[in-house]
Amino acid sequence: MAYTSAQKSAISQLVQFTGCDERSAVKYLKATNWKVDVAADAYFTGGGVPAAAPASSASSGGSVSGNLNKLFDKYQDPDNKTLMDINGVMTYFMTDLSLNLDEDPIVFAVSELVQAKSMNGFNRAGFVAGWSAVGADTIPKQQSHIAALRRKFESDPAYFKRVYLYTYTFFTPDSKSLPLPEAVSTWQCIFPANSHFRKNYLAHWVEFLQTEYKKSISRDTWTQLLEFAGWLEGEGEGGVAGYDEFGAWPSIIDSFVEYLKPKQNRGEDDTWMD
Repeated sequence: MAYTSAQKSAISQLVQFTGCDERSAVKYLKATNWKVDVAADAYFTGGGVPAAAPASSASSGGSVSGNLNKLFDKYQDPDNKTLMDINGVMTYFMTDLSLNLDEDPIVFAVSELVQAKSMNGFNRAGFVAGWSAVGADTIPKQQSHIAALRRKFESDPAYFKRVYLYTYTFFTPDSKSLPLPEAVSTWQCIFPANSHFRKNYLAHWVEFLQTEYKKSISRDTWTQLLEFAGWLEGEGEGGVAGYDEFGAWPSIIDSFVEYLKPKQNRGEDDTWMD
């Protein structure tokens, strides 16, 4: 099928936003009248969940899905058995998985795996489908898989991007922008400690947002910051010296670079090189 230039652009944007393949992008765009933002939300909150793993990988005593349904029962909302309530979420992550909800970015990777719509949107279907796909139907198996996810999160740029982009939707299920305090705390959490951007630029980015920008964060800004962080890593010790102000960066990135240049010229904080 031939697509219009606008449709081709939408396909390209959705592939960039979500990391999905072109065929999946077309499917979600057709279902949402070719609206990229709506299609991205649909992908992250309701799509892309792998099919269940075969029952042969189940722990003894039942099928994978059966075991996972029993496990979910422990965390379910008493008034809605299809959802975890907030106490269930805290018990699951903090007590059983031993993860820090406020400081550990792997929480976002787990949430993406089970396609949670928000912190209050962990549902039974996503939980069962996500963990079934990797054959992890017990807490020890899930902890083992989480260790693998952590290594992948810190070493695989494509996977990090997928989780990073999902995280925006996770925090904005019913709104079009992310409040600045939430965006800042999430950036401070999600960028790996050993990343070039985290070590050299994140503190300056936060300072710029809090003292100069002072607005909520759009999806485009969230997405483009990751692209900018990748560009900065490629520039290495050159910092922002090679930045093209006539490039396709959004205005907030242009403003940040202008904010940054005097600091880099002064060598402020000695944080411009690894």
